Amino acid sequence: KCGIRGIDDLLNGWDGLALLGAEPNIGKTVLLSQIGRGIVENDPGAAFVFFSFEMSVRSIMRREMCRASTLPHRILLQGSTDMNPREWPEAERLACKAWNERDRKNAFHARDKAKEDDAYRRTFVVGPEAVRSMNIAHRDPLGPMRDIVEGALKESGCERAFIGIDYLQRIPADQSAARSDLDRDERTMEAVHSFQRSLALPVLAIAEFRKADFAKAGDARGSMADFAGSRRLAYSADTLVTMTSATDSDEPRDKMVNGYSERIRDIDLRVLKARDGGRRGMVPLEFAIERNLFREGKRAAK
Repeated sequence: KCGIRGIDDLLNGWDGLALLGAEPNIGKTVLLSQIGRGIVENDPGAAFVFFSFEMSVRSIMRREMCRASTLPHRILLQGSTDMNPREWPEAERLACKAWNERDRKNAFHARDKAKEDDAYRRTFVVGPEAVRSMNIAHRDPLGPMRDIVEGALKESGCERAFIGIDYLQRIPADQSAARSDLDRDERTMEAVHSFQRSLALPVLAIAEFRKADFAKAGDARGSMADFAGSRRLAYSADTLVTMTSATDSDEPRDKMVNGYSERIRDIDLRVLKARDGGRRGMVPLEFAIERNLFREGKRAAK
């Protein structure tokens, strides 16, 4: 379980291969990271291995620090908004950053927690530079990724892991043999299926999503057919999840939380398919954009 109650109630825990399809800039990387982090916090015997082929490891960890410190991204990076630069201590003035007492306490608490918390020791964020290019036509095309997972299990002393992939179409694989984009996507999906089965560990992979296609069809919720690749491969996944805006407007709303002004996007997360005791349904989420945090919303399910 990942700690977001609505998701856990629908899925009955993560298992097998799950695909997450989402609109652009809706927070799918943040959600994937938060799910993995929640799993290692709830299960002391589990590790989280996050393959980030879209975003640098540094960016991923900055977002994690935002969530852990409760500080908005702009304050974590640039300092408190109520500080006069002429009053900054010299070291902070040279770094062009200073926090007020409350923000400093939150930032240092998150830093100290990262040093001491066992859940961080069991979290492995892997960037594209750490994975050599793979031959998608090879008998074991994602072997380098499997080696990293097995190494993480050995280092952490865990017997199981939750694996995140961001995202399928950016896996650094030699796809020169592919005849078309569809053929490329199918080869990649087949490789990920084989990767998951060989490890027998849960995998959640972000996949490209054709929002424009289903919007034209008048279905704002999305469907299996909206995942990149053939419908056959989407059906073969154990779990299918989509994230779409809950409103027609792309403008976030403002909300005050713990003394900070936040920009919030309302998100509908839908489980289109689930196995092994899971069920279909919708979970309303609030995406605190600058804190890189998802919370369960209070909107009624549609």
